[in-house]
Amino acid sequence: MITPAVIHPGLTVPIGFVALIALLWYCQRVWRTPMSAGRRRVRFGSITCLIMADITLVAVLSFVSHQTHPFLWASLWLGILALMVLVILLAFLDALKNWTWYEEEKLRVWDEMMHATRKDLRERSNLSCPDVSGNEETNSTPESAS
Repeated sequence: MITPAVIHPGLTVPIGFVALIALLWYCQRVWRTPMSAGRRRVRFGSITCLIMADITLVAVLSFVSHQTHPFLWASLWLGILALMVLVILLAFLDALKNWTWYEEEKLRVWDEMMHATRKDLRERSNLSCPDVSGNEETNSTPESAS
């Protein structure tokens, strides 16, 4: 039974439905994006908490009155607050995972650059070395033998 509530359901239900569609669209994008399984689980957990908070928020704003059901109303608001705190914690965890991935990738690129630099220096040192007398020594290659 609908009781007098804060906001009319004609306003909150469509807004909640649009938010739900947006969350499901984001869920589909997360599913299709290549990322590690840990980061995907964190993001799916965050999306799940947001979906539950969306449905609960529509219920508490439109269908549960603090005058007729004060305990249920307070419990739902505490549930929404707990879900939002969980979403924030999951966002921090996602940022931490993203930062560690970035640092690992930076080290991998640095190692590749250092390997390429060492290889280039070895190749240059094998090409030609000037002699003390000023004459260049060349490596024995088929082109220099003729």
